Amino acid sequence: MKKTAIAALLLTIGITTTACAETADKPADQAQDQASTAENAAEKQPDEFAFGDTYDGPVKTTIAPPEEFTTSQYAQPAGNEPAWKIAVTFENTTDQPFNIALLNVDGYSNDNKNKDVFDHAQEVGDAMETGELAPGTTATATYGFTGEPGAARKVTISSMDGSTTVTFTGSK
Repeated sequence: MKKTAIAALLLTIGITTTACAETADKPADQAQDQASTAENAAEKQPDEFAFGDTYDGPVKTTIAPPEEFTTSQYAQPAGNEPAWKIAVTFENTTDQPFNIALLNVDGYSNDNKNKDVFDHAQEVGDAMETGELAPGTTATATYGFTGEPGAARKVTISSMDGSTTVTFTGSK
């Protein structure tokens, strides 16, 4: 009886370890696949896009012009402060799911990097809720940043491995 219980325990541990190993590799493999596909598309794109233009890569990306707002009381990093937000529309034109969380989205005011703003009341900072974008689907995520009103705005979107970076500004 003891040998049977030990064998069952070892089998369970082996199955669990195998399942965990397969799951752990999936995000890394997905990031690598997304990066290599993005590298091919990046070669044909301009260096900079205007807000409202579309980066025509495997995941088409369009950033609406920035909107200034005042953060709500419970926003992070601070409430009742000047900030700005952008709506980013992603369209997955590949045959694989694309995880939006694998992108770095950074905002700049007058070429100074801004802090990210998370403000539920303003519906800002919801990108992590977007999750994986299925093939052939479109999703819009709103990102917010600290920054003084009237400053020149710039947004960079880059892959986690840094292989592709796309820049959007107020003008070309």
